[in-house]
Amino acid sequence: MTAALFMGTDDWERWSLPPDFKAYVAARFKEGTGWAYKPLERHISFSPDRKVACFDEITKSKKWNLFRGAGISARIA
Repeated sequence: MTAALFMGTDDWERWSLPPDFKAYVAARFKEGTGWAYKPLERHISFSPDRKVACFDEITKSKKWNLFRGAGISARIA
């Protein structure tokens, strides 16, 4: 099982965080072709035992404008 996934904006983007996405991001920023998103709105909800968090957010990019992101995080230790 993968510890974390990043689902990108393109249909083929399904990255395992370590090592694939981290390596991709590091290379892009080293080349100077990285990106920046400004968070505009974010909602976070926790399960009653606070072991699971769900979020959704709206961010803005100067180049690409608005994006929506969502995710789930679980404490497993």
